[in-house]
Amino acid sequence: MYGSPDGVPDGVACNYGRPALGAGGAVVFCSLPADISAVFRPARVLRPGGVGIFRLPPSAFRLPPSAFRLPMSARVLQINVSPGGVPKRAVASAFVGRGGLEGDAVNHPKIHGGPERAVCLFSLDLVQALQAEGHPVFPGSTGENLTVAGLDWSALAPDAVLAVGGAVRLQLTTRVEPCRTIADSFADGGFKRIQPKRVPDETRWYARVLAEGTVRPGDEIRVES
Repeated sequence: MYGSPDGVPDGVACNYGRPALGAGGAVVFCSLPADISAVFRPARVLRPGGVGIFRLPPSAFRLPPSAFRLPMSARVLQINVSPGGVPKRAVASAFVGRGGLEGDAVNHPKIHGGPERAVCLFSLDLVQALQAEGHPVFPGSTGENLTVAGLDWSALAPDAVLAVGGAVRLQLTTRVEPCRTIADSFADGGFKRIQPKRVPDETRWYARVLAEGTVRPGDEIRVES
């Protein structure tokens, strides 16, 4: 969920990467790993250390997009689940099993989900680029389970293995074909903007789970092969 004019209660997980007005006109970011908090110089930290809620001065809202490109290795920036449909909402952690993330479900299992499409990934950098084009997309709105920052999306290919955190290992299977379900994330409903045959380096990925475990925001991602 997002911050609101009434403020954000401590402990609430919010969609990362899209500032929202909080109490007193502050900009609120949630699920922000502590090791990158210095980039934003938050005026107030509601839950210091680990995953927390950070309040920024209104001037942060006027920073160029480049200011939000984090000087860090590739990491999980947000974990998203839903009982079906989009947007998927941020959670503080999730167990990743062979069938996908605990607490997550899909509405159309014939075309989504299953062992070969257990986890959907998308790039924060691409989300920000789409926002700059005027699309109302945000992390989780296109149904990805893991919103990732700092990973060279153009270098990814089928069968690449990603180590996530200390236990989880994912193997990329296919690029994700978009459908009308995510039309609200695009100006004029133009969901084909991220169609693989048009922009193979700017689309989402499906992955199978090679090794199960729990993922959290801030987990490092390493490309093993």
